[in-house]
Amino acid sequence: DPEGGFATLTQFEHHAEEYRLDAQFHIEREQLLARREAMLAVRVGLMLGESHLDPALLTEPKLTMTSTTLDDISTTREFKDLKLTAGGVLTHDISVPERLAQLAVTLTGKVDMLSAGGEKRDLSASHSWPLNGIDRTDATNDGHLSKFGDAFAFELLGRNGEPLADQQVGVHVQAPRVYEAPDHCVED
Repeated sequence: DPEGGFATLTQFEHHAEEYRLDAQFHIEREQLLARREAMLAVRVGLMLGESHLDPALLTEPKLTMTSTTLDDISTTREFKDLKLTAGGVLTHDISVPERLAQLAVTLTGKVDMLSAGGEKRDLSASHSWPLNGIDRTDATNDGHLSKFGDAFAFELLGRNGEPLADQQVGVHVQAPRVYEAPDHCVED
């Protein structure tokens, strides 16, 4: 009551101040062609427990991209002073190197921990795409099961996506076990 003469004992669950950087990275694989430009899209979410916060609360946001070629040569680029907004998508154009084997992207930033007197806590989210794995093997073709309308087709394609004709292909199909209920029930 307003006079302070009545109180009720109750319990509540106190959650820790746990921040999490939730970033979703997207790049069209079809854009990852040597000596061309590709667009990386990042949707950034800053979470406190299960609550969404404005990602602009991140200080010192940095996007790091590392490309590794089939010759194990790595190149790293950093992009700073990023403008992060709630519900917005951060886009960045990248140059695709020749013989790209892997593209790794990491978004980092700092957030003030209010419960620790404003101490800065590092947050990060990352994603990587392995690419051109067939070029590391002796294989010169690969099989693909494709759907065209309501029909499926098995395609045998070469390293450059060219169809290969007159090739023998062995296929082993195993159906999952299905247990059927009995047709009749016996009651006691």
